Parts: sequence; structure tokens; C-alpha cells
Amino acid sequence: MIIENKLFIIPVDVYMRDVGVIVSTWEQAIHSISDQLEEDEKEYLLRNTPEADERGRYFMTNSGFSVVWIRQGQSPQVTYSTIVHEAVHASVAILKKIGISLCSKSEEAYTYLIEYLTFEASSKLGAIPAFDQSPLP
Repeated sequence: MIIENKLFIIPVDVYMRDVGVIVSTWEQAIHSISDQLEEDEKEYLLRNTPEADERGRYFMTNSGFSVVWIRQGQSPQVTYSTIVHEAVHASVAILKKIGISLCSKSEEAYTYLIEYLTFEASSKLGAIPAFDQSPLP
């Protein structure tokens, strides 16, 4: 069962960053991080409400706090796939912010961060998909 309306913090200690993740309405998400926002930044975010077909969004606040928002009321499968999608955006932004560009020498940093954020967000939100555990023939 997906946990909604609760902000979870995922520490990314190796890069001295945190990622907030929440399944909620857009307004609830902005309210839950209001202590991380400047007043004009909060107003800007509230004015830029996602379109009805937008399943999630990643953004970084002016203070460097990363946020993954997932629209509430979606199926567990859609929620999980949106977490993966937004974890990629978060990973790219975090690593770019600290000066690590994507290239063959940095691929592992990107893939490990994507894997970590996906697992942590999915675990905290109750979105780990059920995998078929039946033995192979």
C-alpha cells in the first residue's frame, strides 16, 4: 500500500545532499517542504501546478534540497515507474550540481545513485513491486 501525504527524507551522505520524496497533491508537497523554501520560491511553485497528466516531478530548491513529488491516487505500478523516472532526474541534477558529468568514467556513480534513490523511495513509500518468486523451470 502506497503511503501518501508524508514527506520522507533520503540522505545521500556521499554527496552531502538530501532528497525529499512524497506522494501527495502538489499543494501538500509544497506545504511539506515550506521550511526549505524562500517565500517567493514557494509562491512560484504554487503557481506552477503540474498539468493533470503529469505523474510526478523532480525539482531542486534554491537551497539545494532535492524533491521528488509523485501524484497521489495512481496505481502502485504507475507510482513505482514514476519513482524510477524521477530518481533518474534527481540523480542527474545532484551529480551535475557537484560537477560530475555523465560519461563512461562516471556511469557507475549515476547508476548507483539511481538504484539507491529508487530503492529507498520505493521502500519508504510502500511501492516495492511484488516480483514473481516461482522457481525457474
